[in-house]
Amino acid sequence: MRAAAGYRRGNSENEDAELASFNGRVHPMGALETDAVTRILESRVSTFTGCPIENLEPCSIICYVPGEEYKPHTDFFSDEQIELNARAKRDYGGQRIATFLLYLRAPQAGGSTKYPAAGVDVAGEDGMAVIHYNVDQDGRQDLDSLHAGLPIVQGEKWLWRSTLRKNSLYKPPA
Repeated sequence: MRAAAGYRRGNSENEDAELASFNGRVHPMGALETDAVTRILESRVSTFTGCPIENLEPCSIICYVPGEEYKPHTDFFSDEQIELNARAKRDYGGQRIATFLLYLRAPQAGGSTKYPAAGVDVAGEDGMAVIHYNVDQDGRQDLDSLHAGLPIVQGEKWLWRSTLRKNSLYKPPA
């Protein structure tokens, strides 16, 4: 686990926004770092959502300790970022249509995931999963998907996070 700022890869306004909003630790899981448990979780997310498994971004493990937070943010890409991803990175996955969070460990106090527009504040429990959609039914960016990981007061918050993309991450659209 490293501070989120240690994972700057470049060419992403979303990454810039995430690093400005999050002061916890993170570890993005590469293909060689995954195991059978990760593959089972990915398969379950795919089955639950009806999203093909090749449309799931590799997961990240996220940790917050007292005083750390993830300020209000959205997870969708701008149209410009989708174009840049395809052109510069050969990332043809397109839009992040949904975000899936699995609470590996919930904090004893604070740290809820808050959705201001929906008036929902999810305290989270160990083993609980939450999914939110980043776009509306027509695929347009949904500003109401704004959410935040509130500051931890006591304990630690550990999440397994993946986002579901519109297209396969492994092949260009036909």
